[in-house]
Amino acid sequence: MDGIKILIPTDFSQQADFAWLLARRFGERASMEVHFLHVLQLPATVSFDGVGNMISDGEMDLQMYNQLRTLAQEKLNHISQLHHQVVTHLQIGPLTDTIVDFAEKNKFDLVLMGTKGAKGFKEKIAGSETQQVVRYSEVPVLSVTCDRSELAMKNILFIHDFEEKVTHDVKLLLFFSATIQR
Repeated sequence: MDGIKILIPTDFSQQADFAWLLARRFGERASMEVHFLHVLQLPATVSFDGVGNMISDGEMDLQMYNQLRTLAQEKLNHISQLHHQVVTHLQIGPLTDTIVDFAEKNKFDLVLMGTKGAKGFKEKIAGSETQQVVRYSEVPVLSVTCDRSELAMKNILFIHDFEEKVTHDVKLLLFFSATIQR
């Protein structure tokens, strides 16, 4: 089996680090390609001109957003320097849509997300960003809330009703099967 492509959306938080720790654990037993994606969200009043420069209606200080973009790129470069086997990406746009679109367009096999979850009113109304990605992504999503790098998978359950003739890509199933502790 060829390796799988894993996308780890990162906000540079501890939860994103937990996703990376789990991916590294998977990589000990199976081949994979890991990409980190940071999404820089901008207010609706900021857009881009034809050559990619940010423009604003005058209400927003673009210098702050340029500094955020520079800082995010520096953090991604640091990740690349620490872990030469990963690829990093910086995208600008709405968080959920950007993650979902990026994962699908680049044919990732798995989105591995760290999450804090949503609390209170936000949880009842919209859920966390991770929950939104799970709802809208065609790519399977695995979310972790803590360090699961010591997770010992022992069994995998594949559910299918066999009523419809459907061809399934079992690449991800085979990947997880290779990571099972024996």
